[in-house]
Amino acid sequence: MDISIVYACNNATDREDLWKDLLRVSSSTSNWIILGDFNIVRDVSECLGPNPPKPLEILAFNDCIRDCQLDDLTTTGYEYTWTNKHNDGTRVWSRLDRVLVSPCWLQTFPTSSVTVLDPGISDHAPLMVNVFEDQQYRKQFSFLNCWIDNPYYIAYVTEGWNTCYTGSLMYQVFKKLTAVRKKLTQLHT
Repeated sequence: MDISIVYACNNATDREDLWKDLLRVSSSTSNWIILGDFNIVRDVSECLGPNPPKPLEILAFNDCIRDCQLDDLTTTGYEYTWTNKHNDGTRVWSRLDRVLVSPCWLQTFPTSSVTVLDPGISDHAPLMVNVFEDQQYRKQFSFLNCWIDNPYYIAYVTEGWNTCYTGSLMYQVFKKLTAVRKKLTQLHT
């Protein structure tokens, strides 16, 4: 198994050297995963904002992927992996970061995938590669109407919801709902 980490140049001409290097490496490896910031998208639909990338730059990247016989790993989470964070009407969102794998990699790790996580304060979103399928399945939460009649119901919901968490607003909501769920499940134990 070979792992390559990429941080491509912003300049298209300089990226051409990377495409040549990847092609050279691809001839000497079979079970290969490449991840990182390629500084180019595969399609204009992966970029939102002014000044879309030049079609020839996109074509060169796709040619490299095809010639190296690579595929994008199945991706979930955030759609875009980078933003310039401008607030003056020139904000750009792009999918510059990705995980590419060889056919041999997919045969060896058929359930592997990548999750694009919350970027937090960074301009790039972190990528989490999941190699093995999670075999643990959580029991789905079901709200029971009878909990409303329980004298502890309001106190448990309030206590769970008022717990403070740091992180993005969506993460805070998730953690608060998780805390409420844990408190409510105590009502029938």
